[in-house]
Amino acid sequence: MRVVGRGLRITWVLLGLASTLEPAWGQSILREYFLGLPGSTIADLTNAASFPYNPSGASYPALFEAPTDWAENYGTRMRGYVIAPQTGQYTFWIASDDQSELYLSTDDTPASKQLIARVVTWTGSRIWEEPRDNNNAFQKSAPILLQAGGRYYIEALQKEGGGGDNLAVGWQLPDGTLERPIPGHRLAPWVISTNAPTILAQPTNLTVSVGAPARFRVIASGLEPMRYQWQRNGLDLAGATNEVLVIAVSTWADDGAQFRCLVHNARGSATSQVAVLTVQADSIPPKLLSITPAPGARLTHFEQVTVLFSEPIYGLDAADLLINGYPWATNLTGTGAGPYTFYFWPPTQPGTLQISWAPGHGIVDYSTNAFAGSNWAYSLDLSGPSGIIRREYFFLSAGGTIAALLASPNYPNNPSGVTFETQFEGPSGWADNYGTRMRGYVHPPQTGHYTFYIATDDQGELYLSTDESPANKTLIASVPTWVGSRDWENTRDPANAAQRSAPIRLEAGRRYYIEALQSEGGGGDNIAVAWRLPDGTFEGPIPGSRLSHFQISTNPPSLTLDLADVTAAERETVILRVTALGAEPLTFLWWRDGQPLDGVGSGVLVLPNVQTNDSGATFRCVVTNAFGSVTSRLARLIVEPEREPPVVVELLPAPGRAVRQLTQVEVLFSEPVFGVDAADLLVNGQPATSVSGALAGPYVFQFSPPQPGLVVFEWAPGHGIVDGSANCNWFAGGSWTNLLDPSAVVGEVIINEILAANENGLKDEDGEPQDWIELFNRGSMPVDLTGWALSDDPARPGQWVFPARTLAPGGYLVVFASGKDRRSPGTNALHTNFRLSAAGEYLGLFAPESPRWAVSELAPKLPEQRNDYSYGLDATGQWRYFSTPTPGGPNGTSSVTGVVEAVHFSVRRGLFGAPFNLILSTPTPGATIYYTTNGSEPTEANGLLYTGPLRITGTTLVRAAAFKSNCLPSAVSTHTYLFGLSAAQRSLPILSIVTASNHLYGPSGILGISGGTYSNGYWEPLSTNDYHNPSKRGMAWERPASLELIRPEDNDGFQINCGLRVGGGDYIRPRLRPDSKFTFRVYFRGDYGPGKLEYPLFPESVVTKFDRIVLRAGMNDPVNPFVRDELARRLLSDVGQVSSHGTFVNLFINGQYRGYYNPAERIDEDFCQAWHGGGSAWDVLQQGSVPIAGDTVAWNSLRSYVASQDVTRPEVYREIERRFDLVNFVDYLLVNAYAGTGDWGWNNWRAARERVPEGRFRYYIWDA
Repeated sequence: MRVVGRGLRITWVLLGLASTLEPAWGQSILREYFLGLPGSTIADLTNAASFPYNPSGASYPALFEAPTDWAENYGTRMRGYVIAPQTGQYTFWIASDDQSELYLSTDDTPASKQLIARVVTWTGSRIWEEPRDNNNAFQKSAPILLQAGGRYYIEALQKEGGGGDNLAVGWQLPDGTLERPIPGHRLAPWVISTNAPTILAQPTNLTVSVGAPARFRVIASGLEPMRYQWQRNGLDLAGATNEVLVIAVSTWADDGAQFRCLVHNARGSATSQVAVLTVQADSIPPKLLSITPAPGARLTHFEQVTVLFSEPIYGLDAADLLINGYPWATNLTGTGAGPYTFYFWPPTQPGTLQISWAPGHGIVDYSTNAFAGSNWAYSLDLSGPSGIIRREYFFLSAGGTIAALLASPNYPNNPSGVTFETQFEGPSGWADNYGTRMRGYVHPPQTGHYTFYIATDDQGELYLSTDESPANKTLIASVPTWVGSRDWENTRDPANAAQRSAPIRLEAGRRYYIEALQSEGGGGDNIAVAWRLPDGTFEGPIPGSRLSHFQISTNPPSLTLDLADVTAAERETVILRVTALGAEPLTFLWWRDGQPLDGVGSGVLVLPNVQTNDSGATFRCVVTNAFGSVTSRLARLIVEPEREPPVVVELLPAPGRAVRQLTQVEVLFSEPVFGVDAADLLVNGQPATSVSGALAGPYVFQFSPPQPGLVVFEWAPGHGIVDGSANCNWFAGGSWTNLLDPSAVVGEVIINEILAANENGLKDEDGEPQDWIELFNRGSMPVDLTGWALSDDPARPGQWVFPARTLAPGGYLVVFASGKDRRSPGTNALHTNFRLSAAGEYLGLFAPESPRWAVSELAPKLPEQRNDYSYGLDATGQWRYFSTPTPGGPNGTSSVTGVVEAVHFSVRRGLFGAPFNLILSTPTPGATIYYTTNGSEPTEANGLLYTGPLRITGTTLVRAAAFKSNCLPSAVSTHTYLFGLSAAQRSLPILSIVTASNHLYGPSGILGISGGTYSNGYWEPLSTNDYHNPSKRGMAWERPASLELIRPEDNDGFQINCGLRVGGGDYIRPRLRPDSKFTFRVYFRGDYGPGKLEYPLFPESVVTKFDRIVLRAGMNDPVNPFVRDELARRLLSDVGQVSSHGTFVNLFINGQYRGYYNPAERIDEDFCQAWHGGGSAWDVLQQGSVPIAGDTVAWNSLRSYVASQDVTRPEVYREIERRFDLVNFVDYLLVNAYAGTGDWGWNNWRAARERVPEGRFRYYIWDA
């Protein structure tokens, strides 16, 4: 390549070809470019094989600026010299797309260069202070002193991935003149030599005192790369291969040593002159050069002292510095001459602090000259704001989440270091893989309501106490993902709406404990806290004038909340709590009946499901720290047996109802009961012939058909029906009647209209749009709906039963199909325990008789539905789609006659490295397309009109549907396009979950958390407005979503609509925080699309059809997530037992990376049927013998049999073997013992049997 310029022509060997460059000397800077490098980070450039010595080409621009929009996937290095026209402070700027870094040397050699500015993401051309992204706050340097006429080496690196590209460097002169970009007359290019090495600056003789460092330097020019090798007395020095040789400590053996440097390149070599090192004796003792804080200072806090000695010293210990005569230092850092920093327990009392060196300290220099010591004093005033806040940082093996910080063995009591900040903000771009805790006191200047804000990268949490005690702190704001520096109200991710607190009333003149947590993984990092005062003034970050540092106690523990006796009802959950103050760390040890309880470790003890045999137990807690301990009072637990007898809560048919047929009744009790027998129910004085059911029921009693007329039911005297309480509460019995009349009229109630995909229509009492079912009484008589039922499963006709409610003639009734299961009598807030399927399913209204029969139904299933379109009966009684739903009123007319075909995407989902145009189309003539990019499903009211190709330049979620007048819209199609993934993220399959943000966050979101407090890790509400949705379970807390799997190697995979819930056990759920790594359950059913996922998701499994999967977050194994559990489950499979299979993925939710996850088969009735065959009815149990499916009747029977029999008798052993798979049990025990699964035996297990006479229980490993 030939570039025309002025001055000397030089020949440059480039990729094996001779090329010529003619720089304009004194008027330009060298620009080298490296083509064919994917990626957008500086690391993608510096790690390339061609960098730095094999550029694709070069040029000499006349400004410190590269071409704009020049190419894709390349890197740039611009380097040369900048000549300072004035002496003074210079400020530099860099602007680039994508990343860049700017280096400046303290002289004219590259060896002394330092990073002074950078662009973390990208900026526009010549945009010197980019407001779009606070990460780019680093593109401006600090002021730098340069000397007039001085020539300083300068270098800029830039990396471009795709899209626009630019690079420019500017500066401001000491007199305020701005030159942006730096013009050519301030520059000189780096000279690319083709010659053998030439020594420009020789090493010189040096004289040092014994123990002092010695430094030799050589400067050479020549064809790059050049290699350096230093020699001592003619022999090579290992590792001395740079321009500079440093001898850290000079000894007498170095006296007279000769040093020289050999410089080599491809054209030849050069040898420097010899430099002689002279080492002389040192008789001057070390002394202090500086003390920080300065002696005599008035301090508002005191936690550290920093000293600098005149020379390297030895023998310094933390105990050598005394405070008021005592060695209070807890830690010491520093080497050589220093600076050394002593860290102290902060004094909690004001007054004079006398600082002195301990008598007999061992501080000497290398020549054993002793340090003489000195004394000084400070004045400590703790009466008001100190102007600073304490910042503790903890280096982590892998950061990014608050959970990683909390799980660190060094948190909270052993920080890696401590600093004190003059405002509520930590440094930005500081490090990777660390956590921060900033804490102290905030002093409100006014009385009124304050709003707080937190901005962090990555996750962050903000706590505020109701007073100055940390024990009363509550979570008030959080950043679940990340935001830019001082980005107080980020809109990039809806999850970050939590970064702003609700208004909080504070009183002027008081101080309140405040604490901020932050965890950083990689990339940019920041933490800052702001507030808005009652008068509207915004202070961000909160200035030091409003702050004082946290005063670390040096006292033994003292209880601020002690134990008290507790009286609880049988099967209730009891929470015992103590809170304490004192020097950290505080440790909590709980005792029960004189025996220590393992595994608690906090001030909260949770006792779930207490029984009468727990009554009388005594509890105490011992709180300990380094200065002493305190024991709580002895608290006694009294468990009162339940004295409420069981009652019948539901009968079918309802008492007093006239029915057309009567061969059975269904009975539901208020609690589990035992001893139910067919003969316990008398029908006209005759015992029922059979009964089926368990626990609370329903129990189905069958009997011979009675004669028409009044039928009397009564419970037999002496029945054996009793509850499970230790008090043995007997069922009281009673009687009721029904009228058997074959000609009875049931009522002319029909299903009139349904809406199965409500996005923007009718809202329920919670303000949420829900699916709904409209009933209509087309008869002339009112109908009592008591006992009627709705069901989306013809095999379960009593799925959801109506409460007492009368529907007038010609009346309409809307029932929300939300899964919330609400049926309070006398209210319009009726909610079924199921949802409607937009993909089509059965729906039936059933009569209040037993056995039930369908009064009105959509069978075999209703057709496919669409967002905000209802399906109902028209005036002629025909089922039609309606574009305008009419809940609670007559249906209108419908002109919907067709269905729009699905939207076609020109580019399928996947991982991308370059921008592209996305074309959306539909084969239906005249149809329009609406799309969204925020995760919500598009409708004509909630979507962007597609008018032409979409330019996809970064991670984007596209959901699209097509619409046409008088047609049913198409189904929604979803594609995720991911850009800029790291090599680690690309190393595993990608799972992408896409859903509307309100399905995740806020009052109706499954991850929504607001208010409350974490008392020793356990969330508790403080007001009725507080909520913690991850603790909630069931269908009502399942949200629709799209699930995509993307294989990085070929972008193949699948997409399926599904239901999404939070997973996890009862222990972890109330401990989940807004920034926790959540476990999820994914449900595949007809409510959303296909009833099953059909895909070979687990490589080692033969099962390829799934009703649900669990996305495990690895909460119990934070160091090596999933390894223990996945290994244990695979080992159980390897020994021939059925085991849950799993795999590994990287999970994204709405385009945001959520981490490394472990999808696994959930152990439930579908899992058991898939692996063992048989029917769909199974008993599946988990820890605590809690049924996941089925009941515990057979399980309790087996346990009772084993406990009551002599298991050494052969016939007993054979009976146990008939009910229990003993080979499975042995393998299960061996694997758990071999894997050392500590959270097992008492916790985290699964067992199951098919509900048939020959069914045997088997164990399965779970959450090992």
